[in-house]
Amino acid sequence: MKNLIEINAIETNQNFTHPYDEIEKEINFIGLEAERIKPKKAVLKHLFFLLDKTREKLYLYHDLKQGLIYYLTGDYYLKNGEYQFAKFSLEIAYELLKNYRGMNAGIKETLKNL
Repeated sequence: MKNLIEINAIETNQNFTHPYDEIEKEINFIGLEAERIKPKKAVLKHLFFLLDKTREKLYLYHDLKQGLIYYLTGDYYLKNGEYQFAKFSLEIAYELLKNYRGMNAGIKETLKNL
């Protein structure tokens, strides 16, 4: 048990040529919590905090990070039955992620169903 290596740890998944910044680490942690069937209210507060942080400073792949935050926000609202807020957040995520091939295909399908 002493030699057990964590396969899915953030430290082992990050690219050594591009270490994770503070926003990427937070998105990973929140993404794990947001996968629950009904995520906690604290997830939404943390997502809004991250959005404020990305508005204060420009990051590498800024639009990708903001798009993922809006996607997680829309997913949160969707799981909690708040469909108008979900649609609003997912539309923003779709626009931010449109330049990233394949990133917004799932969002497009979800928006069709709303």
